[in-house]
Amino acid sequence: MDNSETRKFFNYLSTNYPSVSVNIYSGKDWITNQLNKWSQLEASITGDSPIIKELQDTVSDSKPSIHKLLLIDKPEVYPGPPPKTPKHGFSTDSLLLIQR
Repeated sequence: MDNSETRKFFNYLSTNYPSVSVNIYSGKDWITNQLNKWSQLEASITGDSPIIKELQDTVSDSKPSIHKLLLIDKPEVYPGPPPKTPKHGFSTDSLLLIQR
């Protein structure tokens, strides 16, 4: 996704799924806007520590560009199949939903 599309996606998430933990991967950097139970779980799995930074700011100055988004929450938050991205105004880039 390009920067404007990423910002739009973050706004969509914060409006529709405010409890989702958003994690950005840019090169070797892992960035999230808060250290919560989900980012702590990811840290315990990967052995890495995230950079805590406002996500909208990260979109603007991320070098190299963002190559992965990790969204984490309880399964009940979005129990259905992934939305068709064009319906929400996003490009047809891949969307992978992993549920337990």
